[in-house]
This record gives sequence, structure tokens and C-alpha cells, in this order.
Amino acid sequence: MDYKLIMVPSVTYAIKGRDLLKKINVPSQVQRTPKVSRTSSCGYSLLVAEKDIHRAREYLEQSGVNVLGIADRNSV
Repeated sequence: MDYKLIMVPSVTYAIKGRDLLKKINVPSQVQRTPKVSRTSSCGYSLLVAEKDIHRAREYLEQSGVNVLGIADRNSV
């Protein structure tokens, strides 16, 4: 299965996002954002299956989670 990273600015947003996605049955894992993908000095991401990525991003943004972008896990 292919995975993508939903990048967020802090561990707080990552944990909040993980908990929100669990409510809609979208499994995710909190991970540090690889340095090559970071837009700032501190960054965390949610690892989400590619098939769920659009639904997850939309739900997170509607729920007030600041999404910095999406990165391909394999390219980082």
C-alpha cells in the first residue's frame, strides 16, 4: 500500500489530527517530517494511506488543523 505524509506545523497539530482521523476510521501515524520536506524548523506529519489522503486532508482542514501540505513518503 502507498502512503503520503500530511505535513502539520507541530506535534500538537499532529496528535489532534491523528485523533480526529480516528473518529472517521482513517488510520494514521504521527511522524517527524523529514528535513527535506520541512517548511520550518519544527515539523510533524501524519502518515496516511494514499487512498484516504484527500478525505483526510479535507476533514483536518474543516476541523481547524493547519495543514502545510502533502508529501510523497517515498520521495522524502
